[in-house]
Amino acid sequence: MGKTSQQNMVGKKYGFLTVLSEIELRNKNGHIMYNVKCDCGKEKSVLGASLRNGLSRSCNKCTLLTGSHRMWNTKVFRVWTSMKSRCSNANSPSYKNYGARGIKVCDRWLNSFENFYKDMGEPNGLTLERIDVNSNYEPSNCKWASPKEQSRNRTNNVFYTYKKQTKCVGEWCELLKMPTSTFYNRIKRGWSIDEIIETPIRKINGTFVKDAKSIEGICKKILK
Repeated sequence: MGKTSQQNMVGKKYGFLTVLSEIELRNKNGHIMYNVKCDCGKEKSVLGASLRNGLSRSCNKCTLLTGSHRMWNTKVFRVWTSMKSRCSNANSPSYKNYGARGIKVCDRWLNSFENFYKDMGEPNGLTLERIDVNSNYEPSNCKWASPKEQSRNRTNNVFYTYKKQTKCVGEWCELLKMPTSTFYNRIKRGWSIDEIIETPIRKINGTFVKDAKSIEGICKKILK
């Protein structure tokens, strides 16, 4: 393998090992060695050929690959590695929405799956969500959330404030039992948020889905 190909190994990932740099000194047989970092945070030196051939895929000492649970093959471990990748790997398809925006993984989680697992526990069918989508991945800003919750916490959501209560369109429509198409149609017509929420909803046949009295009741609940 030529020198250019060997240099291209730096930054690449082989199994759980990310290549950090080439070591100037060779092993006793003159073969190229690399400094690598395991997903568990441990660093070691390994032959370049062993990485390329798949013989070296981890540090072989971390708890991720040993013991009865074998956490490396679980959803929570994949969530952890994906989180780190989208924040620090410029080649990740999601990097533009995370790392490029300045979103980082806290030091406690960055090099320790054990800490991440201790803080977050099992996902139980949920997905990892940041409470503040403009802040970092850290214990105080993360929770396991349902797809419905996550859809309401996207950066491209539009929020409306009524009676000092701020909600996205989906939340308002759920509260009002209003089709989202109705909400958006009223926006297109230039209605204010007060008009959108307080105007009774009608069906196509002209009958009320919600009359003025029921709308008034919803408004009272909001003010509580």
